[in-house]
Amino acid sequence: MSLQEHRYDVDIRLAAAVNTADEMLQWLSQAAVKTDPSSESPPPPPPIIPGEVVRSAEMRYTFVVGEGETSVPPQSESRRQLLAKKSAGQADEYVRTTYMDYTKHDEWALGPVTRGDPAARMPSESQARLVGLKRNRLVGGLLLHTRREVEAESSVCTARFQQLARSCFRGQMVDSFGIDTVFNPGSALFRPDLQDEVGWYYNTTPGSAMLNEHTLSPKPFALRPLLDRAPGVPLVIDTGLGARRAQELYTFIQDGAYIGEYTTHIEATMATWNAQRQTMGFLQLDWTRLRKGIWQVQYEVAALPVTYWGVSSLRSALWLLLHVLWIAVSIMVFAKEMARLTPRALEATHKQDAYLLNLMSHFSGYGNILAVCGACMQLTVLGLFFTYHYSMLHVVELSLRYHVYDDLHADANFFLSAREAEPSSFKGPDAAGLVEASAPAWTRPEDNSGLEEYAAKLQMVQQLGFLYQLFFMLQAGRSLIMMLRILNATTGQKRLAVVSKTLVTSFFEVIQCVPFFVSLACFAVMFNIEMGHRLAFFSTLSETFRVLGFFAFLGDYKSVKDEAWEDSAFQRFKETTYITLFVAMYMFFLGNFVLAIVCDSMCGTPKPNPDVGSVC
Repeated sequence: MSLQEHRYDVDIRLAAAVNTADEMLQWLSQAAVKTDPSSESPPPPPPIIPGEVVRSAEMRYTFVVGEGETSVPPQSESRRQLLAKKSAGQADEYVRTTYMDYTKHDEWALGPVTRGDPAARMPSESQARLVGLKRNRLVGGLLLHTRREVEAESSVCTARFQQLARSCFRGQMVDSFGIDTVFNPGSALFRPDLQDEVGWYYNTTPGSAMLNEHTLSPKPFALRPLLDRAPGVPLVIDTGLGARRAQELYTFIQDGAYIGEYTTHIEATMATWNAQRQTMGFLQLDWTRLRKGIWQVQYEVAALPVTYWGVSSLRSALWLLLHVLWIAVSIMVFAKEMARLTPRALEATHKQDAYLLNLMSHFSGYGNILAVCGACMQLTVLGLFFTYHYSMLHVVELSLRYHVYDDLHADANFFLSAREAEPSSFKGPDAAGLVEASAPAWTRPEDNSGLEEYAAKLQMVQQLGFLYQLFFMLQAGRSLIMMLRILNATTGQKRLAVVSKTLVTSFFEVIQCVPFFVSLACFAVMFNIEMGHRLAFFSTLSETFRVLGFFAFLGDYKSVKDEAWEDSAFQRFKETTYITLFVAMYMFFLGNFVLAIVCDSMCGTPKPNPDVGSVC
C-alpha cells in the first residue's frame, strides 16, 4: 500500500461526511490551490503546499464508532469506487481504525507497533479493522483552521541565491490576506453589481490592512482567536449548505487563496453522532509544514459514549413527577411559614403594627431566618433549573452560513459576523473588519457561532452550583443552631409526647427536602455528563467542534484521551458520583433528623428564645 493511496483512503473517507463538500477535502488532499497573492507578481497556480507533500507522516488511531460491521469491503467494489461515493451528509460505510505508525520510508506497520521490529514494518491488510460508519451523522460541518507564517523581524530579502525557491521570509501583513472573489473579475463569483459597494464591506481608506497593498483588492480572511487554538483563520463548511452554496464556498477558498505558500498548519476537525449507539465521534486531521517543504500529517479518531437524561418515556415521566413534587414542596414551605404568622396577625388586628411586630418577633430567631432563606433558595434554584432544562437544553438548530453579499444583516460571512456599529462612524455593517488605528470604527468581528450562548449557559450552571453549595451551608447553619439550643438548655425532661411530635415534624421536614436534594443531586450529575456531552453536540458550530477537548471536566483532549474516554473509566466515574452524592445527602438528612430529636427532647416544653431561635 503506497503512501499516497493511504492518504486518499483516510482523508477522503473521513471527509466524506461533509455533505456536498466532498470535493473540498479531495482538493485539500491533493493540495492544489493558488499561492498567496500578497506578493508583487503572483506566479501561475503551483501546488498549494511548496515541496513534497506528506513524505513523512505519523498516524495514531484510537478507535471510532460504527454499526459494528467488521468485514472488509466487497471485492466487487474497488477502493477508488468506495472513495468516489457521495455521502449526502453521512460518512462512508467503511473506515480504517487500526493503529498505524510510520517506521520507515514507504513502509507502514499495522497494529501495535514497536519501532525497529522488522516484523512490524510489513503492512498487512488482514490486521486492519474496518468499522461501518454509515449511521454516523456529521454534526455541524467541517471546521478548517489554518495558521500562517509570521514575519521574521531580522530577515532581509535580497537577490542572492535566486536558484532557491525561497531565499528569505518576505515582510507580510498577517492580520488579513487573500482575495475576495466577489470583487475579483477573474473569479466565477465576481459580482459586477457590487463593484461600487466595496466600502460597505471593507475599510477602503488608504493604507487599510483590509486591502492588498499592490492590487488594492479586499482581503477577506482575517486572523481570529479560537478556543484552545493559536491565532489562525477558522472557516466552516456547514452541513446546511446546499450544493450551490457549497460550490461557491469551495470556489471562494480556492480562488481567494485561503491556503498558500505562507501556510504552516492546516487542521480539519469533524464531529459525528451515532444515534443508535448513543456515541459521539471526533475526527481531526492535521497538516504541519516541516523543513525543506515536507509536510507531516497526523490523524486522530476518537469516540465518546453519551448519557442522556429524559430520553425514554419512563425517564421523562419521572422527571415530570420530580418537577411537580419540587414545585409543590416549595409552595408548601412558604405556606408553612405564612401559616405561623397569619393566625397571630388576625388575633392582633386591633393593635397598631401588631402584624409587623409579630413578624419581627418571628424572625428574631436565627433558625426561622435560615428556614425562610432556605425556602427562598429552593424557589430560586427551581426557577433557574427550569430555565436551564427547558430553555438551554433544547435541541438547537445549527446556524447556517448565510451569504453576506446578498444580505448585509446576515449572521455570518464565512464564519465572520456582520454586526451593527455607530452609523456616524462607518458606511455599512462590519462584515470582515480589522482593528486599525486610522479607522477605529472597524473592529474585529465577534464570534457569532455559539460561544456567547455557551458562556451564558456555563455562567448559569456556575450560579446553580453556587446556590447548591449555599443551600447546604444554610442547612448546616440550622444544624449548628440546634446544637446551640441543646447546649443552652438548662432543663430537659424527656417526654414521650415531645419525642413523638419531634419525630413527626422531622420526618415531614425531611420529606419536603428530599425532592429538592434529589433534583440537585441529579443536576450535579448532569453538570458533568449531560452538560459536557449532550449540550455540546446539539448546539452551534463552535461548541460542536470543541466537544472532546473542553467539556466534562476531563481536561485537555490530547493529554488524557487515552485514559479518560474509556468506557470502564467513564462508567466508574458515574457510579462513584452517584454514590457520593446520595450518601452525602442522606447522611446530612440523618444528622439533622437526630439533632432535631435530641434538641426537642432535651428542651422539653418549647419556649421562645430570640437569641437562639423560636422553635425551642
